[in-house]
Amino acid sequence: MANSQATMPAPIGGWNARDDHGAMPSNQAIVLDNWFPQTSWVGLRRGFAPHATGLPGAVETLMSYSSGGTEKLLAASGGTIFEVTASGAVGAPLASGLTSNRWQSVQFRGSLIAVNGADSPSRFDGSAWTPTAFDGTGLDPTRLIQVNVFKSRLFLVEKDCANYWFAPVNYIAGTLSKVDLSSLAPHGGVLVAMATWSRDGGAGQDDLAVFLMSGGDVIVYAGTDPGDAANWSLTGVFHLGNPIGRRCFFKLGSDVVIITQDGYVPLSRLLPTGRSEPRLALSDAISGAVAEAARNFGHEFGWQPILYPRGNFGLFNVPRGGGVFHQHVINTITLAWCRFTGLNGHCWAVHGERLYFGDSDGRVCQADTGKDDAGADIAADGKTSFQSFGSSAIKRFTLVRPVLAADGALQVSLGLDVDYHDKPITYDPSPATSGAAQWDVSAWDEFPWSAVTPITAWRSVVGVGSNCAVRVRTATRLEGVRWHALDIRFELGSGL
Repeated sequence: MANSQATMPAPIGGWNARDDHGAMPSNQAIVLDNWFPQTSWVGLRRGFAPHATGLPGAVETLMSYSSGGTEKLLAASGGTIFEVTASGAVGAPLASGLTSNRWQSVQFRGSLIAVNGADSPSRFDGSAWTPTAFDGTGLDPTRLIQVNVFKSRLFLVEKDCANYWFAPVNYIAGTLSKVDLSSLAPHGGVLVAMATWSRDGGAGQDDLAVFLMSGGDVIVYAGTDPGDAANWSLTGVFHLGNPIGRRCFFKLGSDVVIITQDGYVPLSRLLPTGRSEPRLALSDAISGAVAEAARNFGHEFGWQPILYPRGNFGLFNVPRGGGVFHQHVINTITLAWCRFTGLNGHCWAVHGERLYFGDSDGRVCQADTGKDDAGADIAADGKTSFQSFGSSAIKRFTLVRPVLAADGALQVSLGLDVDYHDKPITYDPSPATSGAAQWDVSAWDEFPWSAVTPITAWRSVVGVGSNCAVRVRTATRLEGVRWHALDIRFELGSGL
Protein backbone atom coordinates (compact mmCIF):
# COMPACT_ATOMS: atom_id res chain seq x y z
CA MET A 1 0.00 0.00 0.00
CA ALA A 2 1.23 3.52 -0.80
CA ASN A 3 1.52 6.16 1.89
CA SER A 4 -0.24 9.40 1.02
CA GLN A 5 -0.94 12.74 2.69
CA ALA A 6 -3.71 15.26 1.98
CA THR A 7 -5.03 18.47 3.45
CA MET A 8 -8.65 19.02 4.37
CA PRO A 9 -9.46 22.76 4.26
CA ALA A 10 -11.11 24.50 7.15
CA PRO A 11 -14.87 24.65 6.47
CA ILE A 12 -14.95 28.33 5.56
CA GLY A 13 -17.87 27.50 3.26
CA GLY A 14 -19.90 26.97 6.40
CA TRP A 15 -22.50 24.56 7.72
CA ASN A 16 -24.38 22.48 5.16
CA ALA A 17 -27.66 20.96 6.36
CA ARG A 18 -29.06 20.41 2.88
CA ASP A 19 -26.91 18.17 0.71
CA ASP A 20 -26.36 14.46 0.83
CA HIS A 21 -23.01 13.72 2.47
CA GLY A 22 -21.70 12.40 -0.83
CA ALA A 23 -22.38 15.67 -2.65
CA MET A 24 -21.07 18.20 -0.14
CA PRO A 25 -18.22 20.58 -1.10
CA SER A 26 -14.89 20.03 0.66
CA ASN A 27 -14.95 23.46 2.32
CA GLN A 28 -18.31 22.90 4.04
CA ALA A 29 -19.19 21.12 7.28
CA ILE A 30 -21.80 18.65 8.42
CA VAL A 31 -21.59 20.11 11.95
CA LEU A 32 -20.36 23.62 12.76
CA ASP A 33 -21.37 24.60 16.29
CA ASN A 34 -19.77 27.69 17.84
CA TRP A 35 -17.20 27.71 15.04
CA PHE A 36 -17.71 30.88 12.95
CA PRO A 37 -16.55 30.71 9.29
CA GLN A 38 -14.36 33.67 8.37
CA THR A 39 -12.97 34.45 4.93
CA SER A 40 -9.82 32.31 5.32
CA TRP A 41 -10.21 30.40 8.58
CA VAL A 42 -12.85 29.22 11.03
CA GLY A 43 -12.76 30.87 14.44
CA LEU A 44 -14.25 30.11 17.83
CA ARG A 45 -17.18 32.42 18.58
CA ARG A 46 -16.75 34.94 21.37
CA GLY A 47 -18.44 34.55 24.74
CA PHE A 48 -21.12 36.38 26.71
CA ALA A 49 -21.27 38.14 30.06
CA PRO A 50 -24.17 39.26 32.30
CA HIS A 51 -24.83 42.97 31.77
CA ALA A 52 -27.93 43.77 33.85
CA THR A 53 -29.27 41.48 36.57
CA GLY A 54 -32.12 41.23 39.03
CA LEU A 55 -35.06 41.46 36.63
CA PRO A 56 -38.17 39.69 38.00
CA GLY A 57 -38.45 36.95 35.35
CA ALA A 58 -37.54 35.89 31.85
CA VAL A 59 -36.56 38.87 29.71
CA GLU A 60 -38.75 38.67 26.61
CA THR A 61 -38.16 42.06 24.97
CA LEU A 62 -35.17 44.34 24.51
CA MET A 63 -35.65 47.80 22.97
CA SER A 64 -32.91 50.21 21.93
CA TYR A 65 -33.59 53.97 22.09
CA SER A 66 -31.32 56.56 20.46
CA SER A 67 -32.18 60.21 19.93
CA GLY A 68 -30.28 63.47 20.15
CA GLY A 69 -27.24 61.88 21.75
CA THR A 70 -29.31 59.96 24.31
CA GLU A 71 -28.95 56.19 24.06
CA LYS A 72 -30.80 53.83 26.38
CA LEU A 73 -31.57 50.12 26.46
CA LEU A 74 -34.92 48.92 27.85
CA ALA A 75 -36.00 45.43 28.92
CA ALA A 76 -39.44 43.90 29.60
CA SER A 77 -39.71 41.27 32.32
CA GLY A 78 -42.29 40.21 34.88
CA GLY A 79 -44.89 42.77 33.79
CA THR A 80 -42.41 45.63 34.15
CA ILE A 81 -40.18 47.80 31.97
CA PHE A 82 -36.65 48.56 33.16
CA GLU A 83 -33.87 50.72 31.84
CA VAL A 84 -30.82 48.44 31.56
CA THR A 85 -28.35 50.79 29.90
CA ALA A 86 -25.89 50.58 32.78
CA SER A 87 -24.44 47.27 33.90
CA GLY A 88 -25.25 45.77 37.30
CA ALA A 89 -28.42 45.25 39.30
CA VAL A 90 -31.47 47.04 37.91
CA GLY A 91 -33.11 49.88 39.79
CA ALA A 92 -36.77 50.88 40.00
CA PRO A 93 -38.88 50.03 36.93
CA LEU A 94 -40.08 52.63 34.46
CA ALA A 95 -43.48 50.90 34.34
CA SER A 96 -45.18 48.03 36.16
CA GLY A 97 -48.47 46.11 36.29
CA LEU A 98 -48.29 45.20 32.62
CA THR A 99 -49.95 42.12 31.13
CA SER A 100 -47.42 41.07 28.50
CA ASN A 101 -43.64 41.28 28.19
CA ARG A 102 -43.65 40.76 24.42
CA TRP A 103 -43.45 44.23 22.92
CA GLN A 104 -42.81 45.31 19.34
CA SER A 105 -41.40 48.80 18.93
CA VAL A 106 -40.15 51.37 16.45
CA GLN A 107 -38.39 54.69 16.90
CA PHE A 108 -40.12 57.69 15.37
CA ARG A 109 -39.74 61.45 15.90
CA GLY A 110 -37.65 61.14 19.05
CA SER A 111 -39.88 58.56 20.72
CA LEU A 112 -39.91 54.80 21.00
CA ILE A 113 -43.46 53.65 20.16
CA ALA A 114 -44.27 50.21 21.60
CA VAL A 115 -47.28 47.85 21.44
CA ASN A 116 -47.87 44.29 22.67
CA GLY A 117 -51.50 43.38 21.89
CA ALA A 118 -52.53 43.32 25.55
CA ASP A 119 -51.58 46.61 27.21
CA SER A 120 -52.11 50.21 26.17
CA PRO A 121 -49.67 51.38 23.49
CA SER A 122 -46.82 53.29 25.09
CA ARG A 123 -43.97 55.60 24.22
CA PHE A 124 -40.55 56.25 25.68
CA ASP A 125 -39.11 59.74 25.21
CA GLY A 126 -35.68 59.13 26.69
CA SER A 127 -36.73 59.50 30.31
CA ALA A 128 -40.29 58.23 30.92
CA TRP A 129 -42.47 55.35 29.75
CA THR A 130 -46.04 56.63 29.27
CA PRO A 131 -49.27 55.37 27.63
CA THR A 132 -49.92 56.71 24.13
CA ALA A 133 -53.44 57.83 23.22
CA PHE A 134 -54.54 56.13 20.00
CA ASP A 135 -58.19 56.00 19.00
CA GLY A 136 -60.25 55.21 15.94
CA THR A 137 -63.70 54.01 14.96
CA GLY A 138 -64.06 50.48 16.35
CA LEU A 139 -60.48 50.41 17.67
CA ASP A 140 -59.46 48.82 20.95
CA PRO A 141 -55.89 50.18 21.29
CA THR A 142 -54.80 47.29 23.49
CA ARG A 143 -55.21 45.00 20.45
CA LEU A 144 -52.43 46.77 18.52
CA ILE A 145 -49.53 44.31 18.41
CA GLN A 146 -46.96 45.44 15.82
CA VAL A 147 -45.79 48.83 14.61
CA ASN A 148 -43.88 50.14 11.60
CA VAL A 149 -42.95 53.49 10.06
CA PHE A 150 -43.59 54.04 6.37
CA LYS A 151 -43.39 57.37 4.51
CA SER A 152 -43.39 59.33 7.78
CA ARG A 153 -46.47 57.56 9.10
CA LEU A 154 -47.05 55.09 11.88
CA PHE A 155 -48.71 51.85 10.75
CA LEU A 156 -50.02 49.52 13.45
CA VAL A 157 -51.17 45.90 13.12
CA GLU A 158 -54.26 44.73 15.01
CA LYS A 159 -53.93 41.20 16.43
CA ASP A 160 -56.04 38.21 15.37
CA CYS A 161 -57.51 39.86 12.27
CA ALA A 162 -56.47 41.28 8.89
CA ASN A 163 -56.64 44.96 9.91
CA TYR A 164 -53.93 47.59 10.00
CA TRP A 165 -54.32 51.15 11.24
CA PHE A 166 -52.41 54.21 10.06
CA ALA A 167 -51.82 57.65 11.51
CA PRO A 168 -51.59 61.06 9.85
CA VAL A 169 -48.12 62.09 8.67
CA ASN A 170 -45.67 62.67 11.55
CA TYR A 171 -48.25 61.92 14.29
CA ILE A 172 -47.20 59.78 17.26
CA ALA A 173 -50.67 59.74 18.85
CA GLY A 174 -54.26 60.56 17.97
CA THR A 175 -56.91 59.16 15.66
CA LEU A 176 -56.04 56.21 13.41
CA SER A 177 -57.73 54.99 10.23
CA LYS A 178 -58.40 51.31 9.49
CA VAL A 179 -57.72 49.14 6.44
CA ASP A 180 -58.93 45.52 6.18
CA LEU A 181 -56.73 43.30 3.99
CA SER A 182 -58.77 40.10 4.27
CA SER A 183 -60.16 40.35 0.71
CA LEU A 184 -56.61 40.44 -0.70
CA ALA A 185 -55.34 37.29 1.03
CA PRO A 186 -56.38 34.21 -0.98
CA HIS A 187 -54.77 31.86 1.54
CA GLY A 188 -56.52 33.47 4.48
CA GLY A 189 -55.12 34.02 7.92
CA VAL A 190 -54.46 37.14 9.94
CA LEU A 191 -52.05 40.02 9.50
CA VAL A 192 -48.80 39.20 11.30
CA ALA A 193 -46.55 42.17 10.58
CA MET A 194 -45.75 45.05 8.26
CA ALA A 195 -42.28 45.81 6.85
CA THR A 196 -40.75 48.45 4.61
CA TRP A 197 -38.88 47.24 1.55
CA SER A 198 -36.41 49.79 0.14
CA ARG A 199 -35.73 48.71 -3.44
CA ASP A 200 -33.25 51.56 -4.00
CA GLY A 201 -31.24 50.87 -0.83
CA GLY A 202 -32.42 53.99 1.00
CA ALA A 203 -35.60 55.72 2.14
CA GLY A 204 -37.38 57.26 -0.80
CA GLN A 205 -40.07 57.05 -3.41
CA ASP A 206 -39.14 53.47 -4.33
CA ASP A 207 -40.04 52.19 -0.85
CA LEU A 208 -42.82 49.62 -0.74
CA ALA A 209 -45.19 48.71 2.10
CA VAL A 210 -45.14 44.96 2.73
CA PHE A 211 -47.89 43.23 4.71
CA LEU A 212 -47.28 39.64 5.87
CA MET A 213 -50.28 37.38 6.36
CA SER A 214 -50.21 34.25 8.49
CA GLY A 215 -51.35 32.14 5.50
CA GLY A 216 -48.20 33.10 3.61
CA ASP A 217 -49.60 35.85 1.42
CA VAL A 218 -47.38 38.92 1.00
CA ILE A 219 -49.38 42.02 0.04
CA VAL A 220 -47.26 44.84 -1.41
CA TYR A 221 -48.32 48.46 -1.84
CA ALA A 222 -46.66 51.55 -3.28
CA GLY A 223 -47.57 55.13 -2.45
CA THR A 224 -47.72 57.54 0.45
CA ASP A 225 -51.31 57.62 1.76
CA PRO A 226 -53.58 54.58 2.25
CA GLY A 227 -56.49 57.00 2.56
CA ASP A 228 -56.06 58.38 -0.96
CA ALA A 229 -56.55 55.98 -3.88
CA ALA A 230 -54.53 58.31 -6.11
CA ASN A 231 -51.52 57.92 -3.81
CA TRP A 232 -51.80 54.25 -2.80
CA SER A 233 -51.69 51.36 -5.27
CA LEU A 234 -51.47 47.59 -4.99
CA THR A 235 -48.23 46.31 -6.50
CA GLY A 236 -49.00 42.64 -6.10
CA VAL A 237 -49.96 39.70 -3.90
CA PHE A 238 -47.39 36.92 -3.63
CA HIS A 239 -47.33 33.64 -1.76
CA LEU A 240 -44.42 32.49 0.41
CA GLY A 241 -44.18 30.04 3.29
CA ASN A 242 -46.13 31.02 6.40
CA PRO A 243 -44.21 33.54 8.52
CA ILE A 244 -43.01 32.30 11.91
CA GLY A 245 -43.29 34.50 14.99
CA ARG A 246 -44.34 38.10 15.37
CA ARG A 247 -40.71 39.28 15.06
CA CYS A 248 -40.31 37.56 11.73
CA PHE A 249 -38.19 39.90 9.58
CA PHE A 250 -35.17 42.16 9.46
CA LYS A 251 -33.54 44.55 7.00
CA LEU A 252 -30.44 43.30 5.20
CA GLY A 253 -29.13 46.13 3.05
CA SER A 254 -31.97 47.15 0.77
CA ASP A 255 -33.71 43.79 1.20
CA VAL A 256 -36.13 42.37 3.76
CA VAL A 257 -35.47 38.83 5.03
CA ILE A 258 -38.46 36.96 6.48
CA ILE A 259 -38.53 33.87 8.70
CA THR A 260 -40.95 31.46 7.03
CA GLN A 261 -41.74 27.76 7.04
CA ASP A 262 -39.77 27.58 3.79
CA GLY A 263 -36.66 29.17 5.29
CA TYR A 264 -35.18 32.62 5.67
CA VAL A 265 -36.49 34.34 2.57
CA PRO A 266 -35.21 37.59 0.96
CA LEU A 267 -38.12 39.36 -0.71
CA SER A 268 -36.05 40.47 -3.71
CA ARG A 269 -35.31 36.84 -4.65
CA LEU A 270 -38.58 35.13 -3.87
CA LEU A 271 -41.34 37.53 -4.82
CA PRO A 272 -40.92 37.02 -8.58
CA THR A 273 -41.15 33.22 -8.22
CA GLY A 274 -42.96 32.60 -4.93
CA ARG A 275 -42.64 29.13 -3.38
CA SER A 276 -41.68 27.52 -6.68
CA GLU A 277 -37.97 28.25 -6.16
CA PRO A 278 -37.15 27.36 -2.53
CA ARG A 279 -33.41 27.23 -3.26
CA LEU A 280 -33.43 31.01 -3.62
CA ALA A 281 -33.88 31.29 0.15
CA LEU A 282 -30.96 32.82 2.03
CA SER A 283 -30.99 29.73 4.24
CA ASP A 284 -30.85 27.25 1.35
CA ALA A 285 -27.59 25.66 2.57
CA ILE A 286 -29.16 24.86 5.96
CA SER A 287 -32.67 24.20 4.69
CA GLY A 288 -32.89 20.83 6.45
CA ALA A 289 -32.14 22.34 9.85
CA VAL A 290 -34.53 25.26 9.33
CA ALA A 291 -37.34 22.94 8.22
CA GLU A 292 -36.83 20.69 11.25
CA ALA A 293 -36.88 23.64 13.64
CA ALA A 294 -39.95 25.19 12.00
CA ARG A 295 -41.81 21.88 12.08
CA ASN A 296 -41.06 21.08 15.73
CA PHE A 297 -40.76 24.51 17.34
CA GLY A 298 -42.54 26.96 15.02
CA HIS A 299 -45.18 27.56 17.72
CA GLU A 300 -42.62 28.55 20.37
CA PHE A 301 -41.91 32.16 21.35
CA GLY A 302 -38.47 33.52 20.59
CA TRP A 303 -38.07 33.37 16.81
CA GLN A 304 -36.26 36.56 15.86
CA PRO A 305 -33.71 37.67 13.25
CA ILE A 306 -31.22 40.43 13.94
CA LEU A 307 -28.40 42.02 11.96
CA TYR A 308 -25.15 42.60 13.84
CA PRO A 309 -22.85 44.70 11.62
CA ARG A 310 -19.98 44.86 14.11
CA GLY A 311 -19.62 41.08 14.01
CA ASN A 312 -20.33 40.78 10.27
CA PHE A 313 -23.17 38.37 10.88
CA GLY A 314 -26.90 38.00 10.86
CA LEU A 315 -28.45 35.91 13.62
CA PHE A 316 -31.71 33.96 13.56
CA ASN A 317 -32.85 33.02 17.05
CA VAL A 318 -34.41 29.54 17.11
CA PRO A 319 -36.31 28.24 20.17
CA ARG A 320 -35.82 24.56 21.00
CA GLY A 321 -38.27 24.30 23.91
CA GLY A 322 -37.67 24.27 27.65
CA GLY A 323 -35.82 27.60 27.63
CA VAL A 324 -33.15 26.34 25.21
CA PHE A 325 -32.31 28.40 22.14
CA HIS A 326 -29.95 27.95 19.21
CA GLN A 327 -28.95 30.57 16.69
CA HIS A 328 -28.52 30.07 12.95
CA VAL A 329 -25.76 32.53 12.07
CA ILE A 330 -24.72 33.77 8.62
CA ASN A 331 -21.51 35.57 7.76
CA THR A 332 -22.83 38.60 5.88
CA ILE A 333 -19.63 38.85 3.82
CA THR A 334 -19.28 35.23 2.66
CA LEU A 335 -22.89 34.05 3.27
CA ALA A 336 -21.51 30.95 5.05
CA TRP A 337 -23.58 29.51 7.91
CA CYS A 338 -22.88 28.08 11.34
CA ARG A 339 -24.85 27.44 14.52
CA PHE A 340 -24.37 28.99 17.95
CA THR A 341 -25.33 27.05 21.07
CA GLY A 342 -25.16 27.97 24.73
CA LEU A 343 -26.70 31.44 24.19
CA ASN A 344 -30.20 30.92 25.57
CA GLY A 345 -31.67 34.26 24.61
CA HIS A 346 -35.44 34.79 24.50
CA CYS A 347 -34.90 38.10 22.68
CA TRP A 348 -32.08 40.09 21.08
CA ALA A 349 -31.14 43.70 20.37
CA VAL A 350 -28.24 45.70 19.03
CA HIS A 351 -27.56 48.77 21.15
CA GLY A 352 -24.60 51.09 20.75
CA GLU A 353 -23.30 48.68 18.08
CA ARG A 354 -23.12 45.89 20.68
CA LEU A 355 -25.20 42.72 20.82
CA TYR A 356 -27.43 41.81 23.79
CA PHE A 357 -29.90 39.09 24.70
CA GLY A 358 -32.36 38.50 27.53
CA ASP A 359 -32.46 35.13 29.28
CA SER A 360 -34.68 33.06 31.57
CA ASP A 361 -32.80 34.08 34.70
CA GLY A 362 -33.79 37.73 34.70
CA ARG A 363 -30.56 38.85 33.05
CA VAL A 364 -29.66 40.99 30.09
CA CYS A 365 -26.38 39.62 28.72
CA GLN A 366 -23.89 41.10 26.32
CA ALA A 367 -22.96 38.65 23.57
CA ASP A 368 -19.87 38.59 21.35
CA THR A 369 -17.61 39.63 24.20
CA GLY A 370 -14.81 38.01 26.15
CA LYS A 371 -13.47 34.49 26.03
CA ASP A 372 -16.03 32.54 28.08
CA ASP A 373 -19.75 32.06 28.57
CA ALA A 374 -20.35 33.80 31.91
CA GLY A 375 -17.35 31.99 33.37
CA ALA A 376 -17.90 28.66 31.58
CA ASP A 377 -15.94 27.18 28.69
CA ILE A 378 -17.14 27.81 25.16
CA ALA A 379 -17.77 24.37 23.63
CA ALA A 380 -17.21 24.10 19.87
CA ASP A 381 -17.93 21.12 17.65
CA GLY A 382 -17.18 20.75 13.94
CA LYS A 383 -17.40 17.84 11.52
CA THR A 384 -15.95 18.22 8.05
CA SER A 385 -17.56 16.98 4.87
CA PHE A 386 -16.63 13.48 3.72
CA GLN A 387 -13.66 13.63 1.34
CA SER A 388 -12.10 10.95 -0.85
CA PHE A 389 -8.93 12.88 -1.83
CA GLY A 390 -9.25 12.28 -5.54
CA SER A 391 -9.65 8.52 -5.44
CA SER A 392 -12.50 6.14 -4.77
CA ALA A 393 -10.05 3.42 -3.73
CA ILE A 394 -10.15 1.99 -0.22
CA LYS A 395 -7.84 3.77 2.21
CA ARG A 396 -6.55 3.03 5.70
CA PHE A 397 -6.48 6.32 7.59
CA THR A 398 -3.72 6.45 10.18
CA LEU A 399 -2.87 10.00 11.31
CA VAL A 400 -4.54 13.41 11.61
CA ARG A 401 -2.86 16.73 12.34
CA PRO A 402 -5.15 19.65 13.22
CA VAL A 403 -3.73 22.95 12.01
CA LEU A 404 -5.12 25.30 14.65
CA ALA A 405 -3.87 28.31 16.56
CA ALA A 406 -4.73 29.90 19.90
CA ASP A 407 -3.32 32.25 22.51
CA GLY A 408 -2.39 29.43 24.90
CA ALA A 409 -2.47 25.69 25.54
CA LEU A 410 -5.59 24.18 24.04
CA GLN A 411 -7.29 20.82 24.43
CA VAL A 412 -8.66 19.35 21.22
CA SER A 413 -10.63 16.17 20.69
CA LEU A 414 -10.41 14.48 17.28
CA GLY A 415 -12.65 11.83 15.75
CA LEU A 416 -12.71 10.02 12.44
CA ASP A 417 -15.65 8.62 10.51
CA VAL A 418 -15.55 6.79 7.18
CA ASP A 419 -17.88 5.98 4.29
CA TYR A 420 -20.62 8.46 5.28
CA HIS A 421 -21.16 6.89 8.70
CA ASP A 422 -22.21 9.06 11.61
CA LYS A 423 -21.42 7.15 14.77
CA PRO A 424 -22.69 8.40 18.13
CA ILE A 425 -20.16 10.37 20.12
CA THR A 426 -19.23 9.69 23.73
CA TYR A 427 -16.44 12.13 24.47
CA ASP A 428 -14.83 10.97 27.70
CA PRO A 429 -11.36 12.54 27.68
CA SER A 430 -8.67 9.90 27.66
CA PRO A 431 -4.96 10.21 28.45
CA ALA A 432 -2.77 11.91 25.90
CA THR A 433 -0.96 8.64 25.39
CA SER A 434 -4.05 7.00 23.91
CA GLY A 435 -3.18 5.37 20.63
CA ALA A 436 -6.61 5.79 19.08
CA ALA A 437 -8.85 8.68 18.25
CA GLN A 438 -12.02 6.94 17.17
CA TRP A 439 -15.45 8.36 17.91
CA ASP A 440 -15.83 6.40 21.11
CA VAL A 441 -12.24 6.77 22.32
CA SER A 442 -11.33 10.44 22.11
CA ALA A 443 -7.80 11.73 22.33
CA TRP A 444 -7.48 14.97 24.28
CA ASP A 445 -4.09 16.64 24.01
CA GLU A 446 -2.73 19.96 25.22
CA PHE A 447 -0.53 21.78 22.74
CA PRO A 448 1.36 24.91 23.90
CA TRP A 449 1.19 26.81 20.62
CA SER A 450 0.78 30.52 20.04
CA ALA A 451 -1.44 32.46 17.69
CA VAL A 452 1.33 32.50 15.08
CA THR A 453 2.63 28.95 15.55
CA PRO A 454 0.17 26.25 14.52
CA ILE A 455 0.10 22.79 15.99
CA THR A 456 2.43 20.30 14.32
CA ALA A 457 1.71 17.12 16.31
CA TRP A 458 0.16 14.15 14.55
CA ARG A 459 -2.46 12.05 16.32
CA SER A 460 -3.31 8.41 15.58
CA VAL A 461 -6.69 7.55 14.10
CA VAL A 462 -8.23 4.28 12.98
CA GLY A 463 -10.48 3.97 9.95
CA VAL A 464 -10.77 2.04 6.68
CA GLY A 465 -12.94 3.28 3.83
CA SER A 466 -12.96 5.18 0.56
CA ASN A 467 -13.57 8.55 2.25
CA CYS A 468 -13.51 10.13 5.68
CA ALA A 469 -14.73 13.05 7.75
CA VAL A 470 -12.93 14.45 10.79
CA ARG A 471 -14.58 15.88 13.87
CA VAL A 472 -12.86 18.64 15.85
CA ARG A 473 -14.11 19.53 19.31
CA THR A 474 -12.81 21.81 22.00
CA ALA A 475 -14.06 23.44 25.20
CA THR A 476 -11.97 26.41 26.19
CA ARG A 477 -11.72 29.92 27.60
CA LEU A 478 -8.92 30.93 25.26
CA GLU A 479 -9.14 33.70 22.71
CA GLY A 480 -7.86 33.68 19.18
CA VAL A 481 -8.71 30.03 18.48
CA ARG A 482 -8.50 29.52 14.72
CA TRP A 483 -9.03 26.38 12.66
CA HIS A 484 -6.91 26.60 9.49
CA ALA A 485 -6.86 23.06 8.09
CA LEU A 486 -6.51 19.36 8.84
CA ASP A 487 -3.68 17.23 7.47
CA ILE A 488 -4.42 13.54 7.12
CA ARG A 489 -2.27 10.54 6.27
CA PHE A 490 -3.52 7.31 4.83
CA GLU A 491 -2.38 4.19 3.04
CA LEU A 492 -3.86 3.82 -0.41
CA GLY A 493 -4.19 0.44 -2.08
CA SER A 494 -6.51 -1.32 -4.48
CA GLY A 495 -6.29 -4.65 -2.71
CA LEU A 496 -8.38 -3.75 0.34
